[in-house]
Amino acid sequence: MEGDYSEKYVDYINLSGLSWKRPEGPKRVWRVVDGRKKMPSGEVPRFIIQEVPESMEEELVDFMTKYFTAEETITVSQKLLSDPIAMREIRTLWKETLRQGVSLVAIRENFESDKKSEIVGVNVLFVCTNEDEDKLTSAIEVRTRKMKTVMGTQFRLAAEVDMAKIYGVDRYLGAFGLSVNPSYRGQGVADALLQARTDIGQAYQIPATETIFTGTASQIVAARNGFEVLVERKYTEILDDEGNVAFPGVEPKFMKVMGKKLLKVNVRV
Repeated sequence: MEGDYSEKYVDYINLSGLSWKRPEGPKRVWRVVDGRKKMPSGEVPRFIIQEVPESMEEELVDFMTKYFTAEETITVSQKLLSDPIAMREIRTLWKETLRQGVSLVAIRENFESDKKSEIVGVNVLFVCTNEDEDKLTSAIEVRTRKMKTVMGTQFRLAAEVDMAKIYGVDRYLGAFGLSVNPSYRGQGVADALLQARTDIGQAYQIPATETIFTGTASQIVAARNGFEVLVERKYTEILDDEGNVAFPGVEPKFMKVMGKKLLKVNVRV
């Protein structure tokens, strides 16, 4: 993991006030899927898509730090890894989001019980209700310039989407990042993680999902899995608080808010 994160978290980001609570019960396995091609060993891997065990939370945050922050379009543009405090803020955001218990981890299945589970992909998820819309923004009051640019831009774009009006829902599944270990790309892990949102929606009566996809590859995967564009903005039109282009030098043309209906009917629980 790049950088020194001996002080791993901050104390001013707290998502414990979100109203939706996961029903009690053991962590759920949503899917078991086969990879799409052989590994160098000649084996076609198999992946377990499940909720994140508490024992794996720290490793998951480290995984996102290592892969997501180093490759994600807007965190790279902002050089987030060069700012230790900004990194503590985003790590805290992930750690706090795990409180709700709906985040997903993809683990490579192995049949040797003495081997440690290998994380191959992660999708940090949360449930936002109508009453939580403003609460969510205020709970993530980041203080570093880099994270203000990263989060503020996404909050402003997401605010243009009225999930209640578009899908007729009072709650939805959101996300704060999806990442796959480079060694397992092309195996369909990202597709499986996005597809598992339907399982979550059906099990917990969460009728829709919304995510901001910032990179071309993730936008293609989302579209392939039934997500539609709700709002999009050219990167050249996204400005920071000083009126400058917020994310200079990025390759994708658009940042996109994409959504998908997970249930036919919005059922309260």
